[in-house]
Amino acid sequence: MSTIVNDSILPEELAEVVEYQQEKVRNDLIRDLIRLRKERRITQEELALRTGIARSNISRIEKGTYNITLDTLVKIAVGIGMTLDINLVDFE
Repeated sequence: MSTIVNDSILPEELAEVVEYQQEKVRNDLIRDLIRLRKERRITQEELALRTGIARSNISRIEKGTYNITLDTLVKIAVGIGMTLDINLVDFE
């Protein structure tokens, strides 16, 4: 996928790596949000009421058609009874 030289990505590959990481993080996040919401038996409508986010936007987030902000993500995490923990990790 990418070439790592001296712990840094070569400039010509940066856009490719960024695009891949954005897609991976987005898909992982959506999968986790849906799973956690359903495990807690919270409907999209109930989550909307808890968070103040329109149900239609929650649906768009779960479909991957809405570019979620950090503030919105925090509201959703709290709405499903979670806290948000973001970790930056080295490339493997």
